[in-house]
Amino acid sequence: MTPEEKRESRRNRRAQLGQDLFATQAERPFLFPPKFTFVFRAFSTIDGIGKTLTGPRYDLSRISQPYLRELADLRDGSALKSAALELGRRVGWRPQDVAQLVTQPRAVAGVAQTVRKLEEGDLKLRVRTLEVERMIERVELRQRFIGAGVASALLLHISLGATLHRLAARVVQVIAARVAWECWNAWLALKKLTVQQLRFENEDTVYDTM
Repeated sequence: MTPEEKRESRRNRRAQLGQDLFATQAERPFLFPPKFTFVFRAFSTIDGIGKTLTGPRYDLSRISQPYLRELADLRDGSALKSAALELGRRVGWRPQDVAQLVTQPRAVAGVAQTVRKLEEGDLKLRVRTLEVERMIERVELRQRFIGAGVASALLLHISLGATLHRLAARVVQVIAARVAWECWNAWLALKKLTVQQLRFENEDTVYDTM
């Protein structure tokens, strides 16, 4: 694979990942805990300092393995128990592995039954198209923005007309201000959507030159 093909492949993977993250963030916003952010930043700083001082041979994961084993032993109670749990994980003798072995045929039968219902038309498969959903959302916001803007301008023009009574003109101006506020909110929502899409698309970054 040529360097250009590698860059194109990385760009496509980042674009696909950005679409998935955008859809997830739009439906269920998630925030990292402050402690996680602090620990991640501390590890990144230590790793950067170590590689700067000792060169590319520095490996934080290799250095931290003995300490991680000690922490695992403290969590499990003893080194023997940790070794037994690790052996069970490798050979697949853990309780959850045995439970999966017992329940797996039932799960496969359920999948086969679902596929059969799909083939017979008893079930309908709903497929989401992220691009279409994003386009529809953008079109709806634009319609809301344009409609509110035109309505507020029309109401303001009517309120300034000489044929209206002063009190009626005030009422129309208040309504025009309320519609203008709705137009402003629609513009902010459209701008926020654009910023989110640009952030998650990640098409042109400094990593493309690597």
